[in-house]
Amino acid sequence: MDESRLCSLSTLSEPFRSAVIWLRHVLDEKNIPVMLWETGRTAQRQRFMYEGGSSRAEPGESPHEFGFAADFVIDSERCETGRMVWHSESGSSRWVPFHFDCQSPRAIATWRRFGDQVERCSLIWGGNWKPLSKEGIGWAYTHVEMPGWRTYKPKSPKETRKRDLDKTLCEKTILLRT
Repeated sequence: MDESRLCSLSTLSEPFRSAVIWLRHVLDEKNIPVMLWETGRTAQRQRFMYEGGSSRAEPGESPHEFGFAADFVIDSERCETGRMVWHSESGSSRWVPFHFDCQSPRAIATWRRFGDQVERCSLIWGGNWKPLSKEGIGWAYTHVEMPGWRTYKPKSPKETRKRDLDKTLCEKTILLRT
């Protein structure tokens, strides 16, 4: 089973890709310390996430599979986060930054600022989805998706990539003609 996490703008579909590029620019301008963590997903990765309880969307129903969602995490080099114990295969363990922190005061402030900017970019922030934590942040606080993504959803993720490839070829042809 392919459980690999993809983190590339090339796995996102237009117009969401352009929106994420703009969002990243805004986040940098506002000095909000988050970084892109996961973009597109294969059906196998979505199944892994669903069966592991990290996603509520069944395979074939996640906007990640069609290039219309992205997940972000706190950049622990730019923001102090909570810590977690990491156990290695050798049996040793150590404390490491917790990029998914949503309980420390700095992390809560970061996620709220992040959510505000996501919404200002007219995207949907999973941090508003219920149930909310006692801090008032929804369960999918790392998640951003395009509103109405299902209207763009092709019959299969493969078709999304073909549509983007066709669009790119068309744009290159136009450039060659000018």
